[in-house]
Formats: sequence, C-alpha cells, structure tokens
Amino acid sequence: ASERLGLSLSGPPTHWGWHPETLFGIEPKRKDMAVIFLIDRTFEKFLQQVVDAVLKVYDKYLEDDDLVGYYGLGDGWIFDVQSKGENDVKLRKTIKSSVKKVGDPNVYSSLETCVDYLSNVDDKYSKWLVALTDTADFECGANNDGVTDERAAEKAEAAAGRVIKAMQRTAGLNFVIIDASEIGNFNTEHALWPTWRKLAKQLIDNVGAANHGLSIQAADEEQIDEAFEKVAGAMISAGAAG
Repeated sequence: ASERLGLSLSGPPTHWGWHPETLFGIEPKRKDMAVIFLIDRTFEKFLQQVVDAVLKVYDKYLEDDDLVGYYGLGDGWIFDVQSKGENDVKLRKTIKSSVKKVGDPNVYSSLETCVDYLSNVDDKYSKWLVALTDTADFECGANNDGVTDERAAEKAEAAAGRVIKAMQRTAGLNFVIIDASEIGNFNTEHALWPTWRKLAKQLIDNVGAANHGLSIQAADEEQIDEAFEKVAGAMISAGAAG
C-alpha cells in the first residue's frame, strides 16, 4: 500500500509512548533479574514485617525466569541463588517460615559474600542486592556496649573497602540499603556510630560508575513495606529502561 500511494507509513509519534518494537502496545519482556535479599534477622521486633515485605516482592514482581537468593545477615544462605520458576513453591515456603531470630550484625562480610556471588552471575541478568540492616557491624571489634578492639574503626573501613572493590568489579549491579537503624533504636552514642554511618554512605556512593546505589530509610515498622515497594518500583523502572 505504501508503494502504490507513495506514502511513508508509521505508527503514532514516539512521545505517545509508542515504539516500533512495542507493536500493538505490547511491552517487550523486561530483562531477567538476579536478586538477593539480605536481611537482618537479629531484630525479632519487626522481623515479621520484613519477611512479609520480601514475600510480597517475591510474589508480585519476580518472574519465573528470574534468579533469587535469600541471605541472613551474619548467618548465611537461607537459600542460595536459583531459578524462581523451577522451585517456586519451595522457595516461597522457605521465605514465609524464615521469621526466626538468628544471625549476627556482620554487615560487611555478608555484603561481600552476596556481591561476590552476583559478580559471577551471567551479565544477561540485571543484578540486585537488597540489604535491610541498621548498618552497625560488630565483626570488626564492637558490641552493643562499645568498642572491643582499638582498631575497630580501621578494620570496619577496610572491610567496607573490600565490599566497594567487589561492587565496582561487578557489572550491572543495583545495590539497595534499606536503613532500619531508627526502628532498631540503636544507641547513636556508640563510639563507632559515626564510622558506620559514613561507611553506609560510601557503599552507596561508590557502587561503581556503571552500577546504581540506592539508600531507603525505614523510620518505623510501617515503612518497611513501603521501602520494599520502592525497591520494586526501582526494579520496574530499571527493567523498562534496559
């Protein structure tokens, strides 16, 4: 028809949201994701809300072709990274039953383990590490009462530095900290509190030039679900863009 009439046919203008690759308004499938949820299970007070929020994202926003892993801060893999579609019922049951107070506030080593795993995932996946923590790390020489090692701040900075290096060599990483320090009501007079806050910011700011970092505050228990919804929104936006 275009040849007979001498006309150039095209779809609606692109500012209407139409593109040739989305013929008939059908959106192309988003990029598959590899997602690790890293959660702090040391705070029993709001753990149920955290697990419910993880489960909601898992149910509503992760697709069968996505990879998903679940890691407990200072504890280890609740389940390792695997296909959602192949193990959906089992994984969902494991998430739902994970409301157990366990683990230790070992923030940097837990982050490094998860980032190292994602660094070996095929780059065809959009890689996500979603960490809920109050940002306090006891592994470098501290406890609730104070510092147990005079080099604790130095060790924490070195540990965070290792995480940053791991993130920067991981292509396509999206790193999210859901900061639950206000809910946990941690002692802000702790000698290492300024160090932990500074390092949390550095982790987000130095995730890597081609990567993305996002910090979300959860100031009370009601904001936990909202924070995970924001993560889901970021996932949707990234999937539409890439």
